[in-house]
Amino acid sequence: MHQEFVRTFLDGRFENSAFCLLAPNGQDWLSRGGRGPEMVLGYNSAANELAAVAAGYPAKADLKRAMVPDFHSVRQALNVASADQRVLVLTNGSTEQLRPLIESL
Repeated sequence: MHQEFVRTFLDGRFENSAFCLLAPNGQDWLSRGGRGPEMVLGYNSAANELAAVAAGYPAKADLKRAMVPDFHSVRQALNVASADQRVLVLTNGSTEQLRPLIESL
């Protein structure tokens, strides 16, 4: 199933990565497909293109109430952060100690 999904963005080819901007419904294409952001949006204009698309889809909820991911293991957190190219912050403490930190994130 994943292979078929990746192939839809790469004209039937299967590669180890694919990039395409999709609407929040996960169906409508907002860009053409390619191997990475630079191939689709251009190296110098990718940030501007992403900002323009994001402006068309403003958040509908209070961002301060966004869920902070909590993973079962450091390994899982590291894999997800790496795949999503996100910053990973590891914390340790009791629920009471961590509550102010989680609320501030």
